[in-house]
Amino acid sequence: MTPIHPLIRDIQAMLPRADWDIGARTGDPRYVTLHYNGPAVRLRGSHKAELNQLKIDARYHMRPGALGSAKGGDGLQYHFGVLSDGTIYQTRELDAILWHCGHKVGNPWSLSVHLPLGGNQDATESQWAATTLLFDWLRREYAIPTDRILGHCEWGTKPDCPGPSLLPRLVRWRKAAASTPLHRGFAIARATAIYEGPSPRYPVALHGQATLAPAAAVEVDAIVIGTFEAGDSRWLHLKNGVGFIPLGATAGL
Repeated sequence: MTPIHPLIRDIQAMLPRADWDIGARTGDPRYVTLHYNGPAVRLRGSHKAELNQLKIDARYHMRPGALGSAKGGDGLQYHFGVLSDGTIYQTRELDAILWHCGHKVGNPWSLSVHLPLGGNQDATESQWAATTLLFDWLRREYAIPTDRILGHCEWGTKPDCPGPSLLPRLVRWRKAAASTPLHRGFAIARATAIYEGPSPRYPVALHGQATLAPAAAVEVDAIVIGTFEAGDSRWLHLKNGVGFIPLGATAGL
């Protein structure tokens, strides 16, 4: 089934930007990171006020000394903002490397999703529904396993973000969400066994006989996190149900 594409409005031209860039990612993102504002947002529920909060955040990120940089950041450090009425805004190019979670993997390889709320404020139902719709689209679009949709604090760099309400919501959503579904074909780049689980620690399927030769074509229906193998911890589940192969054994996405 084709995933629903959420309505995403690009407002990059409306937001303050520096005349330089941190850099651009050279491959698809591998994670999504959820953020909140920290302090409570005044006039929350007003579309205009929440949009203005994104502009305030951009200027805050650009101030000298911000984010551990003498000259600050190059603009707002979030790729998306989701407002309380459920509006999804794209606020940076999706290949932009941003200083949003203070982590050497999270900054370059994660898409950042920001909800303009803080303190004890919680997401509205429209806001959370739009956020999880965005999560669903991103994980299918970029083959991001459900377990790699994280709160900022889960990178171990900021203990209180995305706050006392959003983090429990995120954890509940992850527990309820199925493995990221995929509906694509892959080519085998190097010979590999097919395992009964996402790790070589599991038995080889079909009583030890399940293998794939280079150039073989396979169809998969899900991607999950397993043990690190062939340069990646993502594993593909074969559509025929035989078992799992490491993503690193394929020619890529």
